[in-house]
Amino acid sequence: MIYADYHTHTTMSHGKCSVDEVIAMAKAKGLKTLCISEHAPSMSYGLKPDDFITLGDMLKKHDGIELLLGIEANFLGGGKLDIPREIMFDKVIAGYHRSIPLKNGFATSALVQSFLPFSSPDKNTDEILRTLDNYEEVDILAHPNEYIRLNIKRVARYAAQRGLLLEINNRHVTLCPDDLQDAAAEGASFVINSDGHTKDEMCCFDRAVKTAEEAGVLDLVVNYDLKTKD
Repeated sequence: MIYADYHTHTTMSHGKCSVDEVIAMAKAKGLKTLCISEHAPSMSYGLKPDDFITLGDMLKKHDGIELLLGIEANFLGGGKLDIPREIMFDKVIAGYHRSIPLKNGFATSALVQSFLPFSSPDKNTDEILRTLDNYEEVDILAHPNEYIRLNIKRVARYAAQRGLLLEINNRHVTLCPDDLQDAAAEGASFVINSDGHTKDEMCCFDRAVKTAEEAGVLDLVVNYDLKTKD
C-alpha cells in the first residue's frame, strides 16, 4: 500500500478541500506521512512566501501523522524555478505547467506544444535538466510528460545519478508502462502521489499503482509497502 502522499493541494491555492480536511482524509486512509505542496508564486493561484509560512504554522497544530511543508515549483525557462529562497521546505516538487509567464522562448514554445500535436522532447529535456542542475533542493519531478514531452531515458539517467524521484501521478498518469520500464532500465526510482485537488482525488492512488504494477516497477516505488496490498 502507499503510506505517504507528497503531492496534495488545498483551498489555499486552487484545491477544493481545506488544510484540516486534507489532513483528516490522510489519517482516515491510514497514511503515515502527508505533504501539502502548494503551487509556487508565479501561478495566479500560487502562494506568496507569507502564505507558506502560514501553512507551515497550521501544520504544526496537528498530530497523529507526519506533516510536511512542500511546494510545487514551476519550470519558468532560463534555468529558473519559482522557489522562494527564504522558506525552508521539507519537500520540493518541480513540474511544468502551462500557466507560467511567457517571458522566454522555452515558456512560449512549451505552451504551443501543450496544445498542438507536436513536441521537442530533447530541447525540453535540455531545459528541464539544466534547471534541475541549478536547484539541488528538488526532490521530485512532477508528472513527467504532462503538457510537454521529455526524453524519458535521459531524464531517468539524470534522476538516477542525482537521487531525484520520478513521479507516477495518480491524477495525471503521464508515464505509460513502457516509459516506466525505460526509466527503470536507466536506474530511476519512483514515487506515487495523488496530486489531490478534490475530495475524490485526495490520497487516492489506484490508477498510478495499476500502471506501476503493469510495468513491473512497484519495487522501485519508494512510498509503496510491498508487504501490504492496497
